[in-house]
Amino acid sequence: MNIETLLSFQWQGMLPEFVIIGMATIMTMLDLFLPSKKQRSSFRYLSLMATLTALVLLVLLYQESTIVILYDTFVLDEFAKIFKLLLLIGASFVILTAPPKSEFFYFILMGLLGAMIISSSGDLMTLFIGLELLTLSSVLLVAFNRENLHANEAAIKLFLNAGVSTAITLFGMSYLYGITGSTNLQVIASTLLTTQNSELLYLSAVSFLIIFVGLTFKIGAFPFQMWVADVYQGSSISSTLFLNIVSKTAGFILFMRLFLSVYEAALLENQVIIGGIACVTMLIGNIMALRQTNVKRMLAYSSIGHGGYILAAFSAFQSPLYIEGIWFYLFAYLFMTTGAFVITYFLSNAEGHEEVSLFAGLGKKSPLLAILMTIFLLSLAAIPGTSGFIGKFAIFLSVISSDPAMIMIASVMVMATIISYAVYFRILEQIFFNKQNHLTPIKMDGRLAFVTVLCSVATCIFGLFPNLLYSIMSMI
Repeated sequence: MNIETLLSFQWQGMLPEFVIIGMATIMTMLDLFLPSKKQRSSFRYLSLMATLTALVLLVLLYQESTIVILYDTFVLDEFAKIFKLLLLIGASFVILTAPPKSEFFYFILMGLLGAMIISSSGDLMTLFIGLELLTLSSVLLVAFNRENLHANEAAIKLFLNAGVSTAITLFGMSYLYGITGSTNLQVIASTLLTTQNSELLYLSAVSFLIIFVGLTFKIGAFPFQMWVADVYQGSSISSTLFLNIVSKTAGFILFMRLFLSVYEAALLENQVIIGGIACVTMLIGNIMALRQTNVKRMLAYSSIGHGGYILAAFSAFQSPLYIEGIWFYLFAYLFMTTGAFVITYFLSNAEGHEEVSLFAGLGKKSPLLAILMTIFLLSLAAIPGTSGFIGKFAIFLSVISSDPAMIMIASVMVMATIISYAVYFRILEQIFFNKQNHLTPIKMDGRLAFVTVLCSVATCIFGLFPNLLYSIMSMI
């Protein structure tokens, strides 16, 4: 590649990524050479400044037409823009809740960079590079607290499961390269669309199933969901949020970027299988959450159920509403789960345990915290007036509008939602109706209070005025 070709690329399309990797590099060098640990207290603000700057640059790129550079390996289209917005906001919340450890912040930025690369990938190689960068960063974040045995166990389980998932996914990708002789997604899609060779079509179906299995590991869908509860329980609050927001969102982005561009015919043929896995995932997540006494495990199984709701939309990809439904649901999920996990983390530190009883008497100890947690729980339960309801309703509409036969999946969605009421109302019972003898007032740290209040406001506003979010999509 000569200098003229290099300068001819529209590098402005990668400005958000340049900001993230630039700040991560600067922070790494500063961490090596700064003599005093006290001087590293600014790392939180440096990393937050990077995510917010990247967010502003992304918004400025909204009016740009689709940018394709580096020989079609990097694509900044409408799809990438709307999901990068979600990733940057989620990473900002993770940074605000992160412990004051310098390495933690540039691990977050590198994981975020991997997720952003996935959303803009136009090639199998860049997809895999982004996936590996995200996976390694996630493992490092979980394993950061080396003195904690639970964190070590969680890191090992995540590492093993992520390794298996990546190996299976890469194996499926190798089939695609072997069939088409290319790693470019557009070339692969056009080759599979025009080929009449039955053997190649059979191998493409095999590759679809292999990659689908690998990615179900990544998003914690049935039957590969068992690692989620153990890893969430052993992780710190910021590590859990990173896995639950950035990593899980990136998994669904990879689903959409790869399957919808390459495997549209295979998705149509396997609608029943995907819908069945989504149904089982929804039911298992919510039923297992009923049996938990540890709040973090309860929320972990709840997140599995929510992943099933999103997966249901993939079985209804023929609907014109499915991308909007997935995006809105992920956006609502970002705010309501962040708020719920932050309050749980704060109370578990104050009470010294993670059992459901830590919410006992919260309505009297801290009425404001009780109200905020109630908002998040109602949104998780999809009660009207919250963004969680709008997101779930949007997916429900996309499912029933795609095919009359999909009514069974919609029915399971309703059933799983009703089961989830018992999970979330159990916590509400502790908050307002379970008495506690020691009612010492508690006060939340300023950063955590800011995050929870912001998330609660967003949950209510986007629940009452969902067009505000949809107008953002219409701007792109």
